[in-house]
Amino acid sequence: MVAQLTAALSIVLLASGCAEVDPDARPGRPHVTKPEGSADTRLVYKDYARRLPIARYSLTQAQVKIANAAENHLITTCMKKFGLKNKTPISEAGNVPDRRYGLQDPQSAREYGYHLPPDRSPSAAEKVSAAEKNALYGIDIMKMMGLPYQTTINGVRVPPGGCKGEATRNFEAHYTYEAGAAAAQEIATKSFTDSLKNAELKNYFIKWSACMKEDGYKYDTPLSPLKDASFSGPQVSDKEIETANRDLVCKGRTGLLDKWFSIEPSIQRQLIDAQKPKLDRLKMVQEQRMKRAEEIITID
Repeated sequence: MVAQLTAALSIVLLASGCAEVDPDARPGRPHVTKPEGSADTRLVYKDYARRLPIARYSLTQAQVKIANAAENHLITTCMKKFGLKNKTPISEAGNVPDRRYGLQDPQSAREYGYHLPPDRSPSAAEKVSAAEKNALYGIDIMKMMGLPYQTTINGVRVPPGGCKGEATRNFEAHYTYEAGAAAAQEIATKSFTDSLKNAELKNYFIKWSACMKEDGYKYDTPLSPLKDASFSGPQVSDKEIETANRDLVCKGRTGLLDKWFSIEPSIQRQLIDAQKPKLDRLKMVQEQRMKRAEEIITID
């Protein structure tokens, strides 16, 4: 599936777990007045993860959207064979915020604290009929869902995996290189964990922690708030917003993020050099995939 395209990108961006906010749970939360010296006056969002050396071996957010559009186009073409409409919205997968070094975006901090912003992918505007589900997902999925199914619809045989499966076979299956993708993910993970062992960075963690303690927040590292159980529920609390703002104030005051970004790239470059043949092939396959995606979406 096209979702696999974002695997390397996601591991680059999200080094720590974050809960996604429930958009329906937020309206009741009272407005939090922005404190003096809050995050946006101390820190500029720089999107560090997408500037790391390994990021060049991942698809960009724009490329993921093009790939998703190409797959959706193939699904639409397949559904037309059955005289049916493709009501599947084009996925916005790939629009992942950068949380590699913890919370970084002042605007997100003010609105969502440590929660991920709500998914902005469009939802299906029209109800999907039983025949449309059958053609879209195929017989095996219909069986798993306990739904009635047909092997043919309007005289046309349903392909294995339905139109989604056919789209994957006709597009993504031709442009994958698992060994290269695995190498990229391994590098993204190892460079991050190795950076945490850096003595100079540890000193910056101490400075950040001391800054947080000045306002009564007790966290050892900037990754700790992301794992705070009190921030894991669907609602975003005032306390979470206040903590997030202080977090970014302290990151800005100590220069922690810039320091971290000055350390990890050199670690990555060494790891990349050791895996260069695989990564170069991965890059070539991705370029071929994007060329094909652009061809697909221009087909009438």
